[in-house]
Amino acid sequence: MLLSKEISQVAEDLGTEAKMRPYVRALIPSVIDDNDFWRLIIELVEIVLHRRGYVVVRREIVQGEGAVRPR
Repeated sequence: MLLSKEISQVAEDLGTEAKMRPYVRALIPSVIDDNDFWRLIIELVEIVLHRRGYVVVRREIVQGEGAVRPR
């Protein structure tokens, strides 16, 4: 599970990324600058993943010998 501070940081990153995409601004203009909205999105995604048995962790933690590395 992500800590509250981590959720806030990921939500901030998601909001920043979304602002750079014109289609996001066109689809949801009323919440594009709302940090609470992006935090809610991250929290909901984390809940869904957790209920399915997934755990969100930093990549460095799982990159050991034999780990699959991103391309």
